Amino acid sequence: MTRRAGKARGGGTPTAPREVEFRAGCGRSWRLASAEPDLAYTELGFTECGACPHRVDPEGALPFCTLRPSDTLHPFAALANLNLPDD
Repeated sequence: MTRRAGKARGGGTPTAPREVEFRAGCGRSWRLASAEPDLAYTELGFTECGACPHRVDPEGALPFCTLRPSDTLHPFAALANLNLPDD
């Protein structure tokens, strides 16, 4: 069984999250201490961020780029092998 960041077993002192390498769709990566499954990069501080195909522009909120741990598959990766009928 794995332990997530937060309260230690038995409700004791919280454990610190481990450092994870997060990667953006463009390939840039950051090493951050986080227990989250993905993060939102809202600074968008690189010149190509404005036209990046991985940028998310939600209505009524700030645009962001999703950062995911580099050792995990994209959430839609399983759909890559899906064959739909042409009906």
